[in-house]
Amino acid sequence: MTPSHSYGLGEKSNWISAVISAWMMVLLFLFTSSPGLAGEPEIKIAAIFSLTGAAVGSNAPSVQGVRTAVKILIEHLNAHTGVLFVNLNNDYSMVLSEQCKNYFETSGGLILNRLQYNGHVLPDTKKLKPDVVFIPGVVKSGIILREMARAGLTAIPLSGDGWEFNDFFKAGGAQLKRGYYCSHWFRQTSSALIHNYLTHRADKSDVWAGEVLAVDAVNLLAHAMTRSGTTTDRAKIKQSLSEVHGFEGITGTISFDKNGDPIKDVVLMEIRDGIPLFHSRFTPDQEAKSQ
Repeated sequence: MTPSHSYGLGEKSNWISAVISAWMMVLLFLFTSSPGLAGEPEIKIAAIFSLTGAAVGSNAPSVQGVRTAVKILIEHLNAHTGVLFVNLNNDYSMVLSEQCKNYFETSGGLILNRLQYNGHVLPDTKKLKPDVVFIPGVVKSGIILREMARAGLTAIPLSGDGWEFNDFFKAGGAQLKRGYYCSHWFRQTSSALIHNYLTHRADKSDVWAGEVLAVDAVNLLAHAMTRSGTTTDRAKIKQSLSEVHGFEGITGTISFDKNGDPIKDVVLMEIRDGIPLFHSRFTPDQEAKSQ
């Protein structure tokens, strides 16, 4: 079954109130990047299905994107040494940095150092002369990239899914000559669902992944309730969500595995002279494919 009906946020239908009431029974998390979130006692009562991965674990799309970027850096750009920049006040940064380290080293690379976000990052990095730097984050990583450009550092930066925001580019990402990050969608794709959604947006330049993930989440939940024939029986809705396969959303074709994690394409983006460009789209554990 390949459902593809997309409910726009502007539609005024009875299902909207049903979706809202069902959030209390079936939690469809969008940005649950803290490790172990699914294990919190208050959450165990609900079914957890995530479009981004219930935690930044080995199967999360952000990690899958980093893995593909690492492969490109090592195999095609001759990048064999790296430095990790870690924000110790941010779980996303710490866990994704560790995933970067593990995959980079198992792929034959060498991590020269693990540095905290502070004023000593750039002098220490310049001395090490790494081929690549891993900088998971958003605004703070943009500031670091701005300072890297001023310091003349030539290492290629890599991140997870935090670099698509305008705040990142305003903070310094616009000065990046070359870098890689992953995302959940690409607005210039030929997808009819993306085209139709953007058609109804007044400011098309300010649409980011979190917004379209939210639309996909609402549509998925509405689809699951339609299939289950109920808006109040959480067990049936949970079962219906667990059976989702091939749902056509704005962010791509979506299915869920037995853990409630998504099986969906991840987009690898390349920044060239401060401009984000599509590099490739891939499904985890499959070869990347250019669009």
